[in-house]
Amino acid sequence: MKASEIFNTCLQRLGLTPEHNGEELYKVLTAKATQFINDIYLDLSKISQSQANAPIESLSDEITLPAKAIPALIYGVCMYLALESGEKENYSLYSQLYASQRLTFSHATAKKEVV
Repeated sequence: MKASEIFNTCLQRLGLTPEHNGEELYKVLTAKATQFINDIYLDLSKISQSQANAPIESLSDEITLPAKAIPALIYGVCMYLALESGEKENYSLYSQLYASQRLTFSHATAKKEVV
């Protein structure tokens, strides 16, 4: 999966499109997208202890996290995008979803190590 797919999925979930929110906000979010993805990507890479190729350099780079980490990555990026765009309710929602999914992912990784 490419980083651009993660970014576009998040924009769609939040309804943050140039048509609805203006071209200026879209440009700001696009400029910060790589940073947002890297922050969450690195956090999840540490949990999974994977050799993921983070940090990414552009939105065209591949995400190499385990498939089980992708929902957490999406929720985390949504969280940052909502914060950046000033959407407090969506920020609260996606920060809770990220924390929950991150915990689920870390437990799945821990169980795998024990077995």
